[in-house]
Amino acid sequence: PYRPEQASKPVSALRGSGIRLVKVKDVASGQLKVLPIKNRGKVWWFPIAGAAVFTLFFDPGQAAHLRRAIPNQESPMTNRAPQRVESDEYKIVFSSERDGDSEIYLMNQDGTGLTRLTYDPATDSLPYCSPDGSRIVFSSDRAAKKQLYLIDIDGSNVTRLTHNEFDNNSPSWSPDGNKISFSSGGNATPSNLYTIYPDGSNQRQITSLAGYNFLSPTWSPDGRKLAAEGGILGETIDTEWGEAGRLQIWTFNADGSDPTQLTDLDAYNGYPAWSPAGSSIIFDSTVQGWADILSVSLVDGSVTNLTNDPLANEFAAWSPDGSKIAFVADRDGNNEIYVMDADGGNQTRLTNHEASDSGPAWCSL
Repeated sequence: PYRPEQASKPVSALRGSGIRLVKVKDVASGQLKVLPIKNRGKVWWFPIAGAAVFTLFFDPGQAAHLRRAIPNQESPMTNRAPQRVESDEYKIVFSSERDGDSEIYLMNQDGTGLTRLTYDPATDSLPYCSPDGSRIVFSSDRAAKKQLYLIDIDGSNVTRLTHNEFDNNSPSWSPDGNKISFSSGGNATPSNLYTIYPDGSNQRQITSLAGYNFLSPTWSPDGRKLAAEGGILGETIDTEWGEAGRLQIWTFNADGSDPTQLTDLDAYNGYPAWSPAGSSIIFDSTVQGWADILSVSLVDGSVTNLTNDPLANEFAAWSPDGSKIAFVADRDGNNEIYVMDADGGNQTRLTNHEASDSGPAWCSL
C-alpha cells in the first residue's frame, strides 16, 4: 500500500523530443508506466490506479519532483489521462486589519475573490497553508499568549494547536504535511525552533544554541532542512522602523542539528523562504538602510536584491511553481500585498485598502 512518507521521494523524469516523459509505478500492479507530458512549468495531477494521486511539479528546464501525494479514493483504473491543474488554482492567504482587527483572508492570486476566514477580536496573523491546500495554520493571541491554531480552508473547524508558556509565531508546514515548524519564546527568554504534529502531539524543541535566538522557520522543498533567522540574544541594529535584532539567515537539519550561518550582513535579515527548486532562499534585509527582499544562492552564496525599493519590502513567499513571489510593501502609505516574478520583475500590487495587509502565503487548491 501507499505510505505517506514516500511523498518526499522524487519521481523519475525522462526527456523526449518536445515533450516530457514521467515514469511512475502502479503500486497495485507493480507495473511501471510512462506518461507523456506536454506542459511547460505547470502542475499536473496523476491518479495512479489503486495507489495514490501524485502532484508533480516542473521547474522550467528541470526534472520533475513529487510535491505531495494523497490517498487515491477512486476505483482502480488503467490508462487514466492526467488532469491538469493550471496556475489559477493557486490562492494567497494573508492577514489584514481592514475590518478593525487582524483577521485571516484568502484571495485569488490576482487579488480578486477576497474571502474573510476568521472572526475573532484577537490578532490573527502569519497564516500558512497545508501542502494539500485543505487547512491553514496561523498565530493568534486569542488565548492571551500567541498560540497556533488550525482552520479548514473555508474558515471552519477552528482548532487550537499549541498550549505553550510563551508566544508562538511563524508556523510553516513541512512538504509532506506531517509536521509544522514554528518559533517560541518571549522577552528575555531566547526564542527557539519547534516542530509539532498537526494533531497537536509530539511537540519538540529542536534548537538550543546557548545565547542565540532563532525565529521564522521554513522548510526546504525536500523536507530535510529548515532555514530560519537567528542571532546573538540582545545584539541589535538600527533599522527604518527602530531597533531590531542583528539577525542572519541560518540553515539546520530538520531535527535542528548542524546549525549553519548562511549570511553575514550588517543588518536585520529575516523571514526566509526556500525556493521550490531548492537552489536559493529569499529573505527580508535592511542591509541598504530599508527593508528589501534579497535572494541568496545556495550554489555559490551570491546575494541578489529583488525589490530595490527604498520603502519597506518584507514577508516574501514563493508560489508553489516557483514562478512568482508574493510580498508586503509600504509604497502607498500602508502595507499592501504585492507579487513579482522570481527574478524581481513585474512588481504588481494585489490589494488596495487603507488598512494594513501582511504575511502572505500561497495555497495550492
